[in-house]
Amino acid sequence: MRERAPRRPISENTRRAQELLVAGLVGGHVAALTVVGLFLALGGTQSAATAAIGAAVTIAFYTIALGVQLAVADASPKVVLFAWFASYVTR
Repeated sequence: MRERAPRRPISENTRRAQELLVAGLVGGHVAALTVVGLFLALGGTQSAATAAIGAAVTIAFYTIALGVQLAVADASPKVVLFAWFASYVTR
């Protein structure tokens, strides 16, 4: 078997970006489940389906954005800004 190279320690910027990603995903899912449940109770299945699609798109948009930020967390501020703009335009 091949030995694995030791991993670099995670930087403070990367750790903070990971925490933001996880916290946002947890909060986003809690909000999505709440809203879909309310739409189901108040508007029926079509309303709930529409809310679920909107929630899924929103969570995907957020995940891509924070994934890019996580990938460039230790880069220079100009690179981070360019990556943010590029991911925003792409999304």
